[in-house]
Order: sequence, then structure tokens, then C-alpha cells
Amino acid sequence: MQRFGEILLFCTIIMSVSLPLQADQREWTEPFTGIQFVWIEGGCFGMGQSESEKRQIHEEVNVYVYQTQFENELPLHKVCVDGFWMGKYEVTNAQYRRWQPDYRSIDFKEHTLDGDDQPVVYISWNDTRAFAEWLTAQYRKKQPLSHHNGKRPKFRLPTEAEWEYACRAGTTTARFWGDDVNSACNYANVADQALLEIWPERQTLPCHDGYAVTTVVGRFPPNAFGLFDMLGNVWEFCEDLYVRDIYRKRVAESPVNNPLLKTGGTSPVRRGGGWFRNASNVRCGSRGYELSACVNLHVGFRLVRIDQDNPS
Repeated sequence: MQRFGEILLFCTIIMSVSLPLQADQREWTEPFTGIQFVWIEGGCFGMGQSESEKRQIHEEVNVYVYQTQFENELPLHKVCVDGFWMGKYEVTNAQYRRWQPDYRSIDFKEHTLDGDDQPVVYISWNDTRAFAEWLTAQYRKKQPLSHHNGKRPKFRLPTEAEWEYACRAGTTTARFWGDDVNSACNYANVADQALLEIWPERQTLPCHDGYAVTTVVGRFPPNAFGLFDMLGNVWEFCEDLYVRDIYRKRVAESPVNNPLLKTGGTSPVRRGGGWFRNASNVRCGSRGYELSACVNLHVGFRLVRIDQDNPS
């Protein structure tokens, strides 16, 4: 286990053998929707729940809740991902309406979720993938290959591994700001006293982040990769299908490179927790799932961009 820890430390420091991009090349804005992307260097990390994190969760929840909701994060295993462009923010209502102009996110207890700069919600996994396909088609149709060195950009949801790697941003703690759950309101929009004011029966943190429901993207500090709201605000769909014990099946393959689960599950993965859930879910390692056609007021998404040599 000590040797594994040394390998992980090495991998978080040496993120890639390729030459790093210049500072002005690390951000890019998609011209048709205004979605901003940040370049994430590839590398390796420990995916899943550490022993210290396991102890922390046990202090927050009972044994039954742990076994049913959090054992799916075990065991900690080494995963490597190639570099990719990650959405700097969650996709907003205004950006989504470039595809469906009449779309409206709903209200919750007379609090709007439909502001232009709030993350789009009440959409399904199928909807988010259709949006990504539409954006890919629009971009390829209107932009010459010379804009991307002869390659064709493709937009999609992040894989579960890409998402967790991006969330952790080189850290090994439960949350990108550290382990302290009581600091959550300083870094993320979570279920807190603001939510309690409109929903008295909800279990919340004792802190106050100032927002009862979703808020404008980017209101809280970014992580070390310059990504906003990776934790909190809304859960985010991933490209993978959910299989509860997939980590146990992978551990013998270490390291696992660019994992993506397309078969074996019936529901897509969601990550990051949100305004609707307690802070036990607001961790980089927390995993959940949603029915592919289900819509919900606390689940949204962000996109990644990859560049293909021979796109289909």
C-alpha cells in the first residue's frame, strides 16, 4: 500500500510527458454557445475512496447508509487519463437554449432554476448527449479544420474517470479544498441553512452559503485546475453507465487507462453532489446514478472536448 501511495504521488506531480501548453492556450471558448473550456493535462491518480475518507464518511452516516450509498467507491485504484478540454462551468440555461430556444428549467418552492446563468436542470442523460451531438455537428459544419491543426473536435460528456480526475485537481483529500465537511459553504452550493429556510424538513449543514437552490455558475472558488462548481450546485452526468462494483473488477488491471463503461449497466453515472443533497455526497469520489430518460431538478452537466484524427 505504501508503494501504491508513492506511485500516486509521483503521478500527481508528473502529469504528462508532453510539452505543456502556454497560459494563453489553456482556455478556449466555443463560438456558437459561449461554453468555455479549460485544458486538463493527462495523468494518473487514485480513483475512489481512501481509508481516511472511509473513516470520515462513517462519522457522518450510519452503517446502512454507508453500505448502500458509499461502498461503491471502493477500492482505491490507479487510473490514468489522456489530456482533454473540460467545461469551465456547468452548462447554463442560456447555452442550452441555443439548441432548444423554448426550453425552461422549472422552479422549486417559488425559487427559479431558470436564470440564464444558472445551470440547466430538469433534463435527462439522453438530452445532454443529444445536445453534445448537436454541438459537434454545428461546430464541424461551420469551422474549418485549420482551426484545430487538421483535427475535428467532438463534444461529449466526461467519462467518470475524467470527471473525478478533474475534480480532484491533483489533491488526494475528500474534497478539492480538503477534508473538512463544515467548510463546504465556503466552496460550494450545498444543502445548507439557506435551503432549510424554504424546506424546513430537509437535513442540511449548519453553515449558510447564501443560496437556497441553484445559483449562477462560478460564484464559488474554482479548484486548482480552474474549474468551477465541480462540487455542489448540481450533480453532473457522466458518459459511463453505472455498475456498482466496477472498481473491484478493475483493481487487478492497474493501472487502468481511460476507462469508459458502455455496457453492463442500465443507468448513467452522476457526480459531484449539489444544492439538494447533504455534504456526504459533495465529494470528488462520490458516485450516483440516474435513469437515462429521467429528469430531475438537481442534475445538470458539463461537456468535454476531444480532438479526433479520423472522426466518424
